[in-house]
Amino acid sequence: MSQMNFSAEGFVTKNADVRFTQAGQRITSFSIAVNYGKDEKKTAHYFDCCVWDYDQEINRGMLLKMNGYVKTDKWQNKEGKNQSKVVFVAKELEVIPVNSRINNGANTTKATLESMGEVVQNAPEFESQSEAFDSSQIPF
Repeated sequence: MSQMNFSAEGFVTKNADVRFTQAGQRITSFSIAVNYGKDEKKTAHYFDCCVWDYDQEINRGMLLKMNGYVKTDKWQNKEGKNQSKVVFVAKELEVIPVNSRINNGANTTKATLESMGEVVQNAPEFESQSEAFDSSQIPF
């Protein structure tokens, strides 16, 4: 079975949720907003993400750069209907200081960074769809 890899850079939309498996492994779940397009065609896309055994805090407004793979979470809701969602699993995670993008001459201007911050401020709250974490559902 092959994995679909991804790379993304985006702003965290709310403080991360931390859970632990029965074996004690830490799972940090969060969502990011990634901007696409330019000017009036600019739009934000939101992605649910997680990272295993990451011991740093992940808070709303942080800019993250991630590499990892895509997986599908599946569960049944209270009515017994099958549910699923795509989750980005970060294998590499880097916190990028927002000021460093401006000071290092990156193509992102201060105005763009401020508008990205507005997207994060207006982002919908991420709510976990699963009621309880069952480590037997992890495919690896």
